[in-house]
Amino acid sequence: MPRFRVAITGAQGVGKTTLARDLFAICHDRTRISCELLQGIGQRVKGAGYPLGQAATSDTIYAFAAEHLRRERTCQSELVIQDRCMIDLLAYVQVLGLLEEPALRMLKEATLFSLAAIDLILYVPMFEALRSAGTGVETPEFRAKIDAVIPEVARELGAQITTVEGELAERAANAFNKVSKLGHGIFESKVNPPFE
Repeated sequence: MPRFRVAITGAQGVGKTTLARDLFAICHDRTRISCELLQGIGQRVKGAGYPLGQAATSDTIYAFAAEHLRRERTCQSELVIQDRCMIDLLAYVQVLGLLEEPALRMLKEATLFSLAAIDLILYVPMFEALRSAGTGVETPEFRAKIDAVIPEVARELGAQITTVEGELAERAANAFNKVSKLGHGIFESKVNPPFE
């Protein structure tokens, strides 16, 4: 079965999860393609007892990497939408300076392996209204650093990312247009006709 995978990357709190859920809902409503949404990775790692955000440790990074690879290995649908990807993880490693060279090389190889199966990476950049806001585990300055490093990590890995901006509904519509255009092989004859 042909498969098309979309990953959404960006700093904490920029709307990755919202975009992933909205894109999933649009694809589910407008097509007859089997869709799968991979989300909740942060909650699973936190639930396992690892610190998140600025408090992350090397063990946090390993837990995230293992969870990324586990969920990607088990996906079965024609269209897979994943909230977060391993580019995010490498951005945290770089900003926090967590891993020694051998472990960093291993994580880069795992990331390249993961990215080889991803057809479209959507990057949600930090927008001005969020620049001065923090989250429970990250300061505004830290979030800005992660936001700046994500495109750098993608470039270093040779991964092309597509920026998605605008209001929430506009982001989801733009993302669906990109997915349906690039994933035409799985979308042919499976797009529902528009409502009359």
